Amino acid sequence: MKVIDLNIATEDSSASPKGLSVVSRQPKRLNNNAGFTLVEIIMVMAIIAVLALMVMPTFSHFVNKVRNTRAIAEIRGVEKDIWARFIDMDRLPNSLAEVGLDGMKDPWGNDYIYLRIGNPGVPRQKPLGIEDLNTDFDLFSRGQDGVYQTIIDDPQSKDDIVRASDGSWIGVGEDF
Repeated sequence: MKVIDLNIATEDSSASPKGLSVVSRQPKRLNNNAGFTLVEIIMVMAIIAVLALMVMPTFSHFVNKVRNTRAIAEIRGVEKDIWARFIDMDRLPNSLAEVGLDGMKDPWGNDYIYLRIGNPGVPRQKPLGIEDLNTDFDLFSRGQDGVYQTIIDDPQSKDDIVRASDGSWIGVGEDF
Protein backbone atom coordinates (compact mmCIF):
# COMPACT_ATOMS: atom_id res chain seq x y z
CA MET A 1 0.00 0.00 0.00
CA LYS A 2 1.32 3.39 -0.94
CA VAL A 3 0.52 6.58 0.85
CA ILE A 4 1.11 9.78 -0.96
CA ASP A 5 1.65 12.92 1.01
CA LEU A 6 2.59 16.37 -0.11
CA ASN A 7 5.49 16.23 2.30
CA ILE A 8 8.30 13.83 1.74
CA ALA A 9 6.89 10.36 2.34
CA THR A 10 8.61 7.03 2.52
CA GLU A 11 7.06 3.61 2.42
CA ASP A 12 8.23 1.11 4.89
CA SER A 13 6.08 -2.03 4.84
CA SER A 14 8.33 -3.88 7.22
CA ALA A 15 7.66 -1.42 10.00
CA SER A 16 3.96 -2.17 10.18
CA PRO A 17 2.61 -5.63 11.10
CA LYS A 18 -0.50 -5.46 8.93
CA GLY A 19 1.21 -4.11 5.88
CA LEU A 20 0.26 -0.53 6.66
CA SER A 21 2.85 1.89 5.68
CA VAL A 22 4.29 4.42 8.04
CA VAL A 23 4.81 7.89 6.74
CA SER A 24 7.69 9.78 8.20
CA ARG A 25 7.56 13.49 7.85
CA GLN A 26 10.61 15.67 7.95
CA PRO A 27 10.03 18.79 10.05
CA LYS A 28 10.25 22.00 8.14
CA ARG A 29 13.26 24.07 9.05
CA LEU A 30 12.62 27.71 9.58
CA ASN A 31 15.47 30.16 9.20
CA ASN A 32 14.18 32.50 11.89
CA ASN A 33 17.16 33.64 13.87
CA ALA A 34 15.85 35.01 17.13
CA GLY A 35 17.99 38.09 17.86
CA PHE A 36 18.97 41.53 16.68
CA THR A 37 21.45 42.46 14.03
CA LEU A 38 24.34 44.77 14.74
CA VAL A 39 22.74 47.49 12.63
CA GLU A 40 19.51 47.32 14.65
CA ILE A 41 21.41 47.59 17.92
CA ILE A 42 23.39 50.58 16.65
CA MET A 43 20.18 52.30 15.52
CA VAL A 44 18.57 51.82 18.92
CA MET A 45 21.68 53.15 20.68
CA ALA A 46 21.72 56.20 18.37
CA ILE A 47 18.07 56.96 19.17
CA ILE A 48 18.75 56.65 22.91
CA ALA A 49 21.76 58.98 22.58
CA VAL A 50 19.71 61.62 20.76
CA LEU A 51 16.97 61.46 23.40
CA ALA A 52 19.56 61.75 26.18
CA LEU A 53 21.08 64.83 24.54
CA MET A 54 17.64 66.41 24.33
CA VAL A 55 16.96 65.80 28.04
CA MET A 56 20.35 66.89 29.42
CA PRO A 57 19.79 70.70 29.35
CA THR A 58 16.46 70.32 31.13
CA PHE A 59 17.99 67.99 33.69
CA SER A 60 20.97 70.25 34.42
CA HIS A 61 18.64 73.25 34.79
CA PHE A 62 16.54 71.23 37.25
CA VAL A 63 19.63 70.20 39.27
CA ASN A 64 20.84 73.82 39.45
CA LYS A 65 17.41 75.01 40.56
CA VAL A 66 17.37 72.38 43.33
CA ARG A 67 20.83 73.47 44.47
CA ASN A 68 19.73 77.12 44.55
CA THR A 69 16.69 76.20 46.64
CA ARG A 70 18.84 74.18 49.02
CA ALA A 71 21.31 77.07 49.42
CA ILE A 72 18.45 79.50 50.14
CA ALA A 73 17.08 77.16 52.83
CA GLU A 74 20.53 76.68 54.37
CA ILE A 75 21.17 80.44 54.45
CA ARG A 76 17.81 80.92 56.17
CA GLY A 77 18.83 78.28 58.75
CA VAL A 78 22.25 79.86 59.34
CA GLU A 79 20.56 83.23 59.72
CA LYS A 80 18.37 81.80 62.51
CA ASP A 81 21.44 80.39 64.25
CA ILE A 82 23.16 83.78 64.03
CA TRP A 83 20.15 85.53 65.57
CA ALA A 84 19.96 82.89 68.33
CA ARG A 85 23.61 83.64 69.09
CA PHE A 86 22.80 87.36 69.09
CA ILE A 87 20.03 86.80 71.66
CA ASP A 88 22.35 84.71 73.88
CA MET A 89 25.42 86.97 73.70
CA ASP A 90 23.82 90.35 72.90
CA ARG A 91 26.09 90.72 69.89
CA LEU A 92 26.49 89.31 66.41
CA PRO A 93 29.15 86.61 66.05
CA ASN A 94 32.41 87.55 64.39
CA SER A 95 32.43 84.37 62.29
CA LEU A 96 30.38 81.27 61.60
CA ALA A 97 32.78 79.37 63.88
CA GLU A 98 31.21 81.13 66.88
CA VAL A 99 27.88 79.64 65.88
CA GLY A 100 29.39 76.18 65.35
CA LEU A 101 29.04 76.34 61.55
CA ASP A 102 32.66 76.88 60.55
CA GLY A 103 33.39 75.04 57.31
CA MET A 104 29.74 74.61 56.37
CA LYS A 105 29.61 74.00 52.61
CA ASP A 106 27.06 75.19 50.09
CA PRO A 107 25.58 72.76 47.52
CA TRP A 108 28.54 73.45 45.19
CA GLY A 109 31.14 72.58 47.84
CA ASN A 110 32.18 76.15 48.75
CA ASP A 111 32.16 77.68 52.22
CA TYR A 112 29.32 80.03 53.03
CA ILE A 113 30.54 83.59 53.52
CA TYR A 114 29.49 85.52 56.60
CA LEU A 115 30.54 89.14 56.99
CA ARG A 116 29.55 91.02 60.10
CA ILE A 117 28.86 94.65 59.32
CA GLY A 118 31.54 96.82 60.87
CA ASN A 119 34.45 94.39 60.51
CA PRO A 120 37.24 96.60 59.18
CA GLY A 121 39.01 95.66 55.96
CA VAL A 122 36.48 93.02 54.92
CA PRO A 123 35.06 93.47 51.39
CA ARG A 124 31.27 93.45 51.22
CA GLN A 125 28.80 92.86 48.42
CA LYS A 126 27.18 96.06 47.25
CA PRO A 127 24.76 96.50 44.35
CA LEU A 128 25.33 99.34 41.94
CA GLY A 129 23.88 102.57 43.30
CA ILE A 130 22.98 101.06 46.69
CA GLU A 131 25.29 101.46 49.65
CA ASP A 132 24.61 98.19 51.48
CA LEU A 133 22.58 95.03 50.97
CA ASN A 134 22.16 94.67 54.74
CA THR A 135 22.66 96.75 57.84
CA ASP A 136 23.33 93.84 60.21
CA PHE A 137 25.41 91.18 58.42
CA ASP A 138 25.99 89.68 54.98
CA LEU A 139 25.56 85.97 54.44
CA PHE A 140 25.85 84.39 51.01
CA SER A 141 27.00 81.52 48.84
CA ARG A 142 29.34 82.03 45.91
CA GLY A 143 26.99 80.05 43.70
CA GLN A 144 27.76 77.63 40.92
CA ASP A 145 30.91 79.34 39.61
CA GLY A 146 32.47 79.60 43.09
CA VAL A 147 33.52 83.26 42.75
CA TYR A 148 32.01 86.54 43.90
CA GLN A 149 32.65 90.23 43.58
CA THR A 150 31.86 93.02 46.03
CA ILE A 151 29.36 94.43 43.53
CA ILE A 152 26.37 92.14 43.12
CA ASP A 153 25.67 93.35 39.57
CA ASP A 154 29.04 92.01 38.44
CA PRO A 155 28.59 89.06 36.03
CA GLN A 156 30.59 86.82 38.39
CA SER A 157 28.08 87.51 41.17
CA LYS A 158 24.90 86.85 39.18
CA ASP A 159 24.73 83.22 40.37
CA ASP A 160 25.49 83.97 44.04
CA ILE A 161 22.81 83.17 46.59
CA VAL A 162 22.56 86.29 48.76
CA ARG A 163 20.74 87.52 51.82
CA ALA A 164 19.56 91.10 51.34
CA SER A 165 17.35 93.72 52.99
CA ASP A 166 18.32 92.47 56.44
CA GLY A 167 17.03 88.99 55.71
CA SER A 168 13.68 89.88 54.19
CA TRP A 169 14.96 88.62 50.82
CA ILE A 170 17.19 85.62 50.06
CA GLY A 171 17.73 84.43 46.51
CA VAL A 172 19.89 84.38 43.39
CA GLY A 173 21.85 87.62 42.98
CA GLU A 174 20.62 88.03 39.42
CA ASP A 175 17.03 88.27 40.71
CA PHE A 176 17.78 90.98 43.29
